[in-house]
Amino acid sequence: MAKPSIFTFEEAKATVLEAIKPLGETYCKDFKDGLENGWIDIYENKGKRSGAYSWGVYGVHPYVLLNYQPRYNGVTTLAHEMGHSMHSFYSSKAQPYATNEYTIFCAEVASTTNEVLLVRAYAKERH
Repeated sequence: MAKPSIFTFEEAKATVLEAIKPLGETYCKDFKDGLENGWIDIYENKGKRSGAYSWGVYGVHPYVLLNYQPRYNGVTTLAHEMGHSMHSFYSSKAQPYATNEYTIFCAEVASTTNEVLLVRAYAKERH
């Protein structure tokens, strides 16, 4: 079955959730909770910064600001930014304030891992 070239946000969420299954039940549950419980400002709005990013403060779940576009690039951006958010979420949960920060290099590992899993799952289903 051919995958679509246009993805609603609901389809994007389902696609990413399927792709990250190798990361385990807890990760997937926490990721899904983030998707469904106010972690994401999804669509473009007047005055909203362009691009996408994840940000947060210690002790509060992270936030993702997207400018979601319904194509594959939008799906990869969701996977990437939620990777950052999940990293921050777990770092904040597991470490005290003084040591919960991390380098940009380290931050890119979680986001890139989500993207790689997405690419592999998407390619597998297309062939």
